[in-house]
Amino acid sequence: MALTTIALDDLQVWGQGLHRPEDVAVAKDGRVYASNADAAISEILADGSLRNIGHAGGEPNGINLTPDGTTMLIANYDGHVVQACDVANGTVTTICGSCD
Repeated sequence: MALTTIALDDLQVWGQGLHRPEDVAVAKDGRVYASNADAAISEILADGSLRNIGHAGGEPNGINLTPDGTTMLIANYDGHVVQACDVANGTVTTICGSCD
């Protein structure tokens, strides 16, 4: 496969305002989420704006949706914990506080 050059003028800023986005997850319905240290996660809306969801504290890193799309699992680098964020209401709970 040949590589194609993409002109910078052809790129569009999308999701501007995320703080330390480390991961992106796409739901089955096409919604796009990114980890965001200013919240827990942020949904990146079609117009490029953000809908901040929850507050994880620390530095949310890796994220992944549960199969039903209702909960985002978050690896929080700062606290070394795994959290679950309810995508609908933003409730964040720690599901793993430590491991050997």
